[in-house]
Amino acid sequence: MPRHCFVVMTDPVPGREREFDDWYRDRHLPDVLGLEGFAAAQRFAFAPVGRWLEAPHRHLALYEVEGDLDAAAGALERALDASRRAERAGLPPRMSSSSALAPARSAWWFSAIDERQLAAG
Repeated sequence: MPRHCFVVMTDPVPGREREFDDWYRDRHLPDVLGLEGFAAAQRFAFAPVGRWLEAPHRHLALYEVEGDLDAAAGALERALDASRRAERAGLPPRMSSSSALAPARSAWWFSAIDERQLAAG
């Protein structure tokens, strides 16, 4: 089965880190994992070490996607579009957003090209 990753880098609005973390963990990840093809997710916080002291964003969400990439990406786009329409109409959105999420973010799709390798020993 084809395997893919959806990599999303974000930041909280300054001073609203806890609200951002609660929303991401308790609402957003479950919303995304309910979509076709999304199999797992994990969040990371930037860890400045050695020469790697800067990053474009402080938070990373890594989503594991299995199967048809176009279907998964389409499911995500449809859910986001439906949520925007619902919010404009004053209805509860399918996928909630949070005002604690800073507007600048980056996202990319990647497809596996090799088998996963494990360290020896």
